[in-house]
Amino acid sequence: MIMANLSQPTWILPLASDRATLLLVGGKAANLARLARAGLPVPDGFLITTPAYQAFLTANDLTERIMDALSEGMPDSPDQAEKASATCLLGYNSSESSRGNGRSGAEQR
Repeated sequence: MIMANLSQPTWILPLASDRATLLLVGGKAANLARLARAGLPVPDGFLITTPAYQAFLTANDLTERIMDALSEGMPDSPDQAEKASATCLLGYNSSESSRGNGRSGAEQR
């Protein structure tokens, strides 16, 4: 008999999941799930949970890079915002998930 690991976090949920809360999937995803459950026309899809995103950041050592990019506070200009965004994107594009298919992380979206 195989026992499920009850402490394993949920990483993916169906779009219309009633478990899609602000804490588990973020605001935009929680609102899309609410619209889908209400029967409104929302394209089908799935939700990546906050624990999945945090695991991705940890596995690819991206948390520190993002915190460093944001350490100077809110950008005062579009150029500063663009620089912080580019620093974060560089980390995503060099992550394990964007290797092996010949495409950058941005191209995979």
